Amino acid sequence: MNKEPIRKIFREFDRVQFADWLWRGLQSFYALPPSDRAMAFDHVGLQIIQQESICAGLALIYEEFVPEPNQLIFRQAIGDVMRKQGNNPNAPESAFSDLIYLLMRIRATESLSALLPAVGNGLIGKRCPDILYETITALKSLAPSTPAHDTARDLIDSINFDEGYLFEATKVLIECEPSRISQIVLDFEPRLSQLRETTYELGGNEWTVFCEAADDWARHILLLGPISSVQELWIKADHSTEQVWLFELLFTNNSIPIDFIHDQLSDKYFIKCCGKKVQLNISDKDYWTRRKLLSESARHETEKWLKDPDDIVNKAVINLDDKPETGEEEIAYTIGSLIGDRLPFIVQQDSSVCPRYQTALM
Repeated sequence: MNKEPIRKIFREFDRVQFADWLWRGLQSFYALPPSDRAMAFDHVGLQIIQQESICAGLALIYEEFVPEPNQLIFRQAIGDVMRKQGNNPNAPESAFSDLIYLLMRIRATESLSALLPAVGNGLIGKRCPDILYETITALKSLAPSTPAHDTARDLIDSINFDEGYLFEATKVLIECEPSRISQIVLDFEPRLSQLRETTYELGGNEWTVFCEAADDWARHILLLGPISSVQELWIKADHSTEQVWLFELLFTNNSIPIDFIHDQLSDKYFIKCCGKKVQLNISDKDYWTRRKLLSESARHETEKWLKDPDDIVNKAVINLDDKPETGEEEIAYTIGSLIGDRLPFIVQQDSSVCPRYQTALM
């Protein structure tokens, strides 16, 4: 087809006209029956609906029909639409999803600043919580960049932000500033710890999802960040009771060794890594509860085996209830050390008066 007549039309568009064209087209597209949607975007509607999605269709128009001198104002117009329509109660939710994916597809970083008023604080973000996930997905694809970092940071503190997305949102910050991994982790530790506590109390699927997200987050950090950044985290932290779970999560996901030590003579507990030993001001119960977290990564792998009901021969269950407390501690410590090397063990603590453990060994 001859593209020049369409390019001539778009060559005469200014930023306001692009914004108006985008929004009118999206509104019409979702208001019309499927058979008539080719009329939604005037002269290029047919090309748009022939693509796999409306987002892909609009990206095609941008790439093939919008003259290069006009592409900047097209990208800026996406943000103009989101700012203007973010509090419109009649705005089609799917239209905003299309705009976010279009923004991601054509890398319209010029419009990222519109995501805070529209999604973070606007009505559309409140009406449609899934929009927040789509927004973070877009930011991850546009990282590393300063606009992606600043937008993610603003969204994390926005009215509509869901704490369940903390791991994904902080990934964007870490992607953008890998040299600041330790500071980013420490900055968000209180909120992550609160999220962990909340999901643990809820239990069930909420806790499972949290553990899986946390494990993925830890792997992401260790893959992206240099060892020096993780060591810096160790040095900077105050090693409080609340932070111990983060160290277990991070340091047992990689080859960096972390040891939990109970000094029998002083009856004190320590955490040791990178040649540095720090005392933990926690109780006996807390110590063993946190040791159990060493198995979290291994648990995910082992569950795949346990789901096979025919694999009974390969399962062995050892009950340690009849062992003296010191024996329990010694065995639990040994198992925890093995888990640190990612062997498929599960350690489960019985919350009765004195700590008892059951181990599932594959």
